[in-house]
Formats: sequence, C-alpha cells, structure tokens
Amino acid sequence: MLLIGRRSPDVMLARINWPLLLMFTGLFVVMAAVRDSGLAQAAFDRLSPLLHGSAARSVFGLGLFTLVGSNLVSNVPFVMLAAQWIPSYANPHQAWLVLAAASTLAGNLTLVGSVAALIVAEQAERAGLVIRFGRFAAVGVPVTLATTALALGWLYLAA
Repeated sequence: MLLIGRRSPDVMLARINWPLLLMFTGLFVVMAAVRDSGLAQAAFDRLSPLLHGSAARSVFGLGLFTLVGSNLVSNVPFVMLAAQWIPSYANPHQAWLVLAAASTLAGNLTLVGSVAALIVAEQAERAGLVIRFGRFAAVGVPVTLATTALALGWLYLAA
C-alpha cells in the first residue's frame, strides 16, 4: 500500500494502531516462548487423559480446552500453539474442525478472546461507546457456551 498508494506514507502510517499491533505481535512472541519452554506441552500432556480417548472426550475435551486457552491468550495465538497437538488425535480431521470451531466461537466469550473483539471495543470507544469487560462477558458467555455446545455436538454427531 505504501508503494502503490497515492497518499503520503505519513498519512497511512499514522492510521496504524501501533499499541494493538505491538500487543498482537507480543502475543506471538510469548506463545513461541511458552512453546519452546515446554510449558505448553507439559500442560497438554497433563490434560491429555481429558482430551483423548473416546470420540466424545476428544471433541468436547479439545473444545473446552480451546475455549479456555483462547481466552487466556487470545484465539489466534492459541491456535498457533495448539496446532502441534492435532496429529496426536485418533481423528485429526475432526480435531482440526473442533479447534477451528471452538477457537472461532471462543473469541465471543470475553474481550480478550479475540483481538478482533478488542479492535471493535476500541473503535466503539472512539465513537463514544465504552464496552466494559463485564458487560461484554454478560452477553458473550451465554452466547458462546450455547453456540460452542451446538457446534461441538454437531461435530461429534457428524463424525
């Protein structure tokens, strides 16, 4: 855009949300460090009995793990971390679908579940509407739990 745009680079660079970009980049750096430290693998190994086994345990365990993990570190960095575990599932195709569905829906649970939610909240604040964490969660928690339960149920039955 800088090369082909007909605007001054200063104008375009001024529109970048640098703090948000830095935070999102930082999430990937932190997730790489967590992966490289072995902490994430240790947590996955410890939870493995809850995440593997029957088809129901694989679907609902991985789905719940993804829902929680996505709200601890945001959904995209969590998926980048969790992708390494998918081949360990008896049905990797189904596990990929569970990871995709649960991480996408997890972004609606809390403001930190998705960087997109943070961007929307920030834009709303600029327009004079403050979206608080608790108010977002009051709507996000029931909607996310219901839609995630439906998605995981569907994926379990479709297997």
